[in-house]
Amino acid sequence: MAFIDFIISIPYSKTTVISNKPYGIIEAYNYLYSLNGDAVSVYRIAREHSHYTSVQVRLSVPHSASYGLYRHLCTQNATKELAVFLVSNNDKGLKLDYLTEEGVLKCNILYDYGPYINYYEENYSHLVIVAVASTVGVVALGFVGWYSCIQIKRYRQEKQRARLITPVPHEVQELSYQAIVSV
Repeated sequence: MAFIDFIISIPYSKTTVISNKPYGIIEAYNYLYSLNGDAVSVYRIAREHSHYTSVQVRLSVPHSASYGLYRHLCTQNATKELAVFLVSNNDKGLKLDYLTEEGVLKCNILYDYGPYINYYEENYSHLVIVAVASTVGVVALGFVGWYSCIQIKRYRQEKQRARLITPVPHEVQELSYQAIVSV
């Protein structure tokens, strides 16, 4: 995923109308560059000079298409396309009413900042940390269990009572029948 950030300056515009209905900017970029609805975000809308409105926009684009769109946005045609869209949808079409009467006649959109492209790189270090911590935990628990088992055996051997050992006769003399009778 890549993000393209920029701030555009719309001359002869109505800041309050744009801030109340920012969907016109979103629709403009969705229409002009065939983006889906979630790809365009409008963050800040503010009045700069008299009749100039500053709009901060972020486009979220797939990594493969990001550089081509970025190069197109860097050209002057990109701002002209947006200006034509806003002029044509000011009173007709979407009826955005973003521009004043002077803005409809001479709308010349400029970049105040950017466009700049930022690539989002996925970071898998948290998975490595979890795996290492889990492995260390399992090994530590194994050592604690092994040590506890040894200590329990040692404790039992020390605390066991001494048992009486009775000798078992190995050879039992059997008296024969004749010896019993003769007695």
